[in-house]
Amino acid sequence: MKVKTLTLVFASVLGVSFSLLGIPTASAETWTFPDGLAGADTATHTFSSTPGNVIITATGFSSPAALAIGTPNVDLFGKSGGGNENGLGLVNDPSGENEITGTSLIRIAMAAGLTAPVTFQMGSTTGTEAWQVSGSSSATTGFVPLLAGNDNLSHPLPFENFYTFAATSGNVLLASISAVPGPIVGAGLPGLIAACGGLIALARRRRRRTA
Repeated sequence: MKVKTLTLVFASVLGVSFSLLGIPTASAETWTFPDGLAGADTATHTFSSTPGNVIITATGFSSPAALAIGTPNVDLFGKSGGGNENGLGLVNDPSGENEITGTSLIRIAMAAGLTAPVTFQMGSTTGTEAWQVSGSSSATTGFVPLLAGNDNLSHPLPFENFYTFAATSGNVLLASISAVPGPIVGAGLPGLIAACGGLIALARRRRRRTA
């Protein structure tokens, strides 16, 4: 094999190996609500992403105090009203619109292996209605506000294991959330070892040719 060919093979193997070792996959997983959930459901429901069928879990709580106890106490509601009236809400909305309102909130537990970039989109935000997103590494404590707004646009978030979505004015829906699967640590190690071996062989061949 010519030296030039060996160099190209080494570069290809090395590139693939490093990509598997430490670079997240480019394809985002997206959960678009209500995702088949029609009307009232239980207080906890799992959802599958597109395209990879990664599972996240949504849970309804009546307040931050209920969240701290860790016992879900408000049933989720899948709303399909068309336009920006599609999303995930709660059944305890006093207006009867089955959206997130008052002190109530929806907690999303992210699947293991997901990472940033994370984006989300709220729905049914009109007039003075507004929302707030908080995050924590714990399911019940340590939630800190990450972002607040009053629109239906897509927004980025830092990665957290858990998020809560609440209304600070009026009532709103959680329309979608997305995240990226993280790298498979060590998956590229065999290729990296092979690439290093190729580099050593290439160096020896060059020394013999110049001797």
